[in-house]
Amino acid sequence: MPAATVLTLKSGRVPQALHVRGWVYHLLARYREDVHDGEGPRPFSLALGKENGLTWVRVAFLDDDLAASFAEAVWSLRPKVLPLRSGTAKIESILELSHPLAGKTTWGEILNTKPRADLQLEFLSPTFFRRRGFNYPVPEPALTLYSLAQKWSAFAPEPVPDEALETLIEHATVRYLRGKTIYAQAHEQTAGFVGQIAYHLHGAGNEAALWLGRLGGMAFYSGVGAKTTLGFGLVREYQRQPKRSGNGQAEA
Repeated sequence: MPAATVLTLKSGRVPQALHVRGWVYHLLARYREDVHDGEGPRPFSLALGKENGLTWVRVAFLDDDLAASFAEAVWSLRPKVLPLRSGTAKIESILELSHPLAGKTTWGEILNTKPRADLQLEFLSPTFFRRRGFNYPVPEPALTLYSLAQKWSAFAPEPVPDEALETLIEHATVRYLRGKTIYAQAHEQTAGFVGQIAYHLHGAGNEAALWLGRLGGMAFYSGVGAKTTLGFGLVREYQRQPKRSGNGQAEA
């Protein structure tokens, strides 16, 4: 099942994502030796941050078996520490549900998501895409939906049909955008987008709307774009209330 776990740490600073990723690979290697191998989307994503003086690390999975293996490995750690190059950080808590960025679902629940014409995503960590050999920090509808479809087809019980994906890419547009690009360090200096976007599916049929809802239901666990195992591309759905004009009509 798709799952996201948040570890809170007793640490004065946010650890480097590269070191945390190495630790995750090390934990999972005892369950699956080839977890680091292969092409295509990775089975987990990372996010790191600090809020209210508390450092946290988020690990999210799309692979059911690896999600269960990671949970077993973390809960069985003795002592509960995250090894870092500068030392160790004590794991204060393991939050599988009681954190805004933690949660669990099933592929069945996501598959039963209702069709929709709008997908509203909040980009919480810098997001960019590999485009023609360069990092591209603009979450255009086609890039975002193609990224999600790739991750879906790699791990979900059934792939996104080619026809539905083609319709999504051709018909999706942006109804609302509020955000900015910020500095990001991903092996090399780059930039990524953070902010809110409302994607709108214009003039498409029910099948494409169904897949827009499904991809939106997965996005919280998969992340979007490149280098999601290094802390980039963390997204979640949000609800934006339309503004009212002077005559009482809703504005997009």
